[in-house]
Amino acid sequence: MKSTCILLITLFVQPFIVSAQLIDRDPSRLVTGSGIMNTREVEPELIGKTEVFVDFGKGTIFFKNGGLLENTTINYDINRNTLLVLLNKDEFEVKPENVDSAIFTQGERESIFINSRFVVPEEKEVLMQLLYNGVQYKLIKEFKIEVFEPNYNELLNVGSKDYVIARMDRYYTIDNATKETNKFKYNKKSLINLDKSNKLKGDLKMEIIDAEDETRLLYWFKKLEDYNSN
Repeated sequence: MKSTCILLITLFVQPFIVSAQLIDRDPSRLVTGSGIMNTREVEPELIGKTEVFVDFGKGTIFFKNGGLLENTTINYDINRNTLLVLLNKDEFEVKPENVDSAIFTQGERESIFINSRFVVPEEKEVLMQLLYNGVQYKLIKEFKIEVFEPNYNELLNVGSKDYVIARMDRYYTIDNATKETNKFKYNKKSLINLDKSNKLKGDLKMEIIDAEDETRLLYWFKKLEDYNSN
């Protein structure tokens, strides 16, 4: 299992990470006095989920110090900016500054996350999802939320008594040839700007862009790859 995980993440995320060594086969030992994993703190209840996935999934964490924690149960809390690790029904937190990357597995789907220092090193460290890893471009998603505090007015009986969240995700592209990183907004203009073949514009003419449809976004990046390689 260890060699399979290292091979998989090396193939998908190179040159972001290096192969790792097992930190400890008993993950509970990471909790006490290590500074790597801490008990999850309780926050005020929010209206909406702040975890990336609806349910925890199996995963592997590749640590910055060269170790890994594999075959554990994890999720990612956007609001707290922490990897959540489930051990014996208790939840623990791992901060991104201790992590190089992670693989989440839910059913047959695998999602790869990398530390933002590989993308925007000047900003605060968070985990970003590697959505597409092509020959010419990488497409990376940064999870962003905005939390709105309760604004209930008792006198007028209007507003919300609860915290409310809104997703504000954004994307980046990395040009594999120049290593240049740019913010990417999912629209026709941004896709056409990446097209070196000048063929994509015709395909997009009748397209209605749905900014939340990532399946379609990945379709267009694969189209870009095909056109630019011919």
